[in-house]
Amino acid sequence: MDGVKKMPDVIRVYCDGGLHGRIAWVVMTPFKKVENITVISELKTMNESEFYAVLRALFDLPNSSIVELFSDSQLVLNGITGEWNVRAPNLIPIIEKIRKAINDKHLFVSFTWISSESNPAGDVIRKAIRRERWRNRIGM
Repeated sequence: MDGVKKMPDVIRVYCDGGLHGRIAWVVMTPFKKVENITVISELKTMNESEFYAVLRALFDLPNSSIVELFSDSQLVLNGITGEWNVRAPNLIPIIEKIRKAINDKHLFVSFTWISSESNPAGDVIRKAIRRERWRNRIGM
């Protein structure tokens, strides 16, 4: 097999945004799955959270990665690719940052819509909400 180059692995990234600035992203390589969640209190809308989840996920990826990005938001996918003309003033700067990150990191990204029920990033947010409610009930 000398001289035969191995095809680089595709990194699968699942993104989701929730209420109150919750964002989650799940990065899956052939050997590892990493679940991430954070809260960015400055995010005021669900759409801002959805886009910001993508932006934050991009920071975790190595340069020149081949990425399949999954989201349950058609606005996110079509807004980033330019298929839809997003005019909301609060979203335009986030979309520009996403496009810049993709360009600066030399990422090869494909975009795929999935249902919210199939989105592991959404599961991460739902688990966090359940933990918060449980802690609130027991007074932690």
